Amino acid sequence: MTYIANDIGLPGTVAVAVSAAVALGTAPMFGKLADRIGRLPVFLGGALVGIGLAFPFFWLLDTRSTGLIILGFGHVRGVELANYGVQSTFLAELFPTRIRYTGTSFTHHATSIIGGVAPMIATALVAGAGGEPWPVVVYLIAMGLMTIAVLTLTKETRSVSLDGDDGHEATERTPERPVVAQDT
Repeated sequence: MTYIANDIGLPGTVAVAVSAAVALGTAPMFGKLADRIGRLPVFLGGALVGIGLAFPFFWLLDTRSTGLIILGFGHVRGVELANYGVQSTFLAELFPTRIRYTGTSFTHHATSIIGGVAPMIATALVAGAGGEPWPVVVYLIAMGLMTIAVLTLTKETRSVSLDGDDGHEATERTPERPVVAQDT
């Protein structure tokens, strides 16, 4: 938003409005797709397309054309929601029932802290490059590659049951694992 307002001279509110409108349609669409084909393919697809759109997005911004900037933000927001739309389900399915809340909470908040500094990093990169956005593009590509690397080490979670005995834990009953209604 800072880049749009300061370097391009257009109001950032336009991008925010477009982003919100795109989110209304694409988040449920990607969630449904993840239910059908799996979480990992949707996440990986979002990361790959995000890498592919990094340079074109900034090229559209640099046109200073409101229509092309809206087009760019719409596409980037749509790709972002390929990941964000399935994130909560994907994270919940990664952790066993007994630590699910802790695992998802820690993961969400740790990535929020790390991701929360991204705008400051991007601003510093643009300032350091004399107003040129290419270092931000390289940064975005690096983050996309890191996402792909982590996802290749992660298992698909679509078929993981969330009903207590989710495949993460031993199936036999132990004193630490009480009998639940589904076990009877």
